[in-house]
Amino acid sequence: MKSSRLYSVLSIAMLLFANLVFGQEVRVDDETLAFLYEARAEIRTPDQNLAKIMSTDYRNASDEFTRYDLMQQIAPVIERRIAEAADTTSVKILVGGRLEDYNFEQNAFPTGFSENTFIPYDNRYAITFINGADLQTLSVPVESARTIAGELQRSRRAQFEIYGEIVGAREDTLNYTDRKVLEIRVTRLEVSLNSGTEVGVKEI
Repeated sequence: MKSSRLYSVLSIAMLLFANLVFGQEVRVDDETLAFLYEARAEIRTPDQNLAKIMSTDYRNASDEFTRYDLMQQIAPVIERRIAEAADTTSVKILVGGRLEDYNFEQNAFPTGFSENTFIPYDNRYAITFINGADLQTLSVPVESARTIAGELQRSRRAQFEIYGEIVGAREDTLNYTDRKVLEIRVTRLEVSLNSGTEVGVKEI
């Protein structure tokens, strides 16, 4: 019964991932990032580690025989996910952040991003941006910025939607932690307040 249920869950996960792959961009989360990275890694993570990311049943298996039986079902799914990830070139990354005070000389909001920014994910994966400096500011006309001043007084929390192209994968040490890094070239930045109010869009 448990194996049958797991197979159904994995099948649904495969279909959801396939729908993302064949759309315009794949939305990055802890699981999809692992496959996007492993599809490009010089040395691939063992399937057992990927199975632990995918399956609670596998992570919590009480003995090696249960893990072996589960792996017979999971292994083909891993190979399909790796193949689909290898064909994926465009991604969307959603992160929360904060808009700094408006810069009247630049007519822009500082975003808090820099050329050194990286986004950590579970299992020591991460995303870096090869053109991260382009994310440092979001140009917004003064009058447009003024219209959201009231909301900014209540909260400067914002949502950043980052669109980009995958350019590589590498192992690196970020903030004293060894990580598996997917490199992204950013092509578009969309920023909105937590209330949903749009702040602006930047094409890169």
